[in-house]
Amino acid sequence: MPSIGSLMERLRRKKEELNRLKKCREELKVTQQSFTNNKNLCLLPELSSQTWLGNWADGFDDIRESGILESYQEIETKQFKVVYKEIAKKIEEIEKEIEELEAQIEALMAM
Repeated sequence: MPSIGSLMERLRRKKEELNRLKKCREELKVTQQSFTNNKNLCLLPELSSQTWLGNWADGFDDIRESGILESYQEIETKQFKVVYKEIAKKIEEIEKEIEELEAQIEALMAM
C-alpha cells in the first residue's frame, strides 16, 4: 500500500501535468489563430502582367493553390482538430487520475 506522502507527490505531479496541458491548449489556440490569419500569405505575391506571366506563372499559381493552399487548409482544419482532440483526451485521463489519487489519499487519511 502506498504511503500518503507518495500519493501526495503523485497528485502534485499530475496537477502540474494537467496545468501544463491546459496551458499548451491555450497557446495552441493562439497559434491556430495566427496560422489562420496568415493563410493568405501562401498566395503572395500575386502575379500580374507586370510581375510574371505565361505558362511558368500559371504552373506556379497552380502549385500554390492546389498544393500549398490545400496543405495549409488541411493543417488549419483537420490537423488542429486532431491535436485538440488528443489534448482533451489526455486532460480527461489526467483528471480521472487526480480524482482517483484524491480518493486514495482521503481513504488513507480516514484510517
